[in-house]
Amino acid sequence: MRDTQPEPTQIHGQHTDDPLRQLAEIYETTFHEYGLSLTDDTAAGAYRVTLKLVEKILEGAQVQGILQEDQRIKVAELLHGIEDLPGLLA
Repeated sequence: MRDTQPEPTQIHGQHTDDPLRQLAEIYETTFHEYGLSLTDDTAAGAYRVTLKLVEKILEGAQVQGILQEDQRIKVAELLHGIEDLPGLLA
């Protein structure tokens, strides 16, 4: 963890009450812990690819009977809802 990294709200402006923006700030803090930023196009792309891979995991879980179709769809919708978090930080 880098102690010299400022908090995301210091990087990207004022704090907001928007839940997606707050989530973006939380994710950005986590990325900063690894020396990365979701404002970087490469990191943002890797983030989106990771979400797609998680969807594949959910599909496999459905095939194996771990998740029902409706459960997989609901979780996939959550993933789709956070695909554009990097754009909220720009």
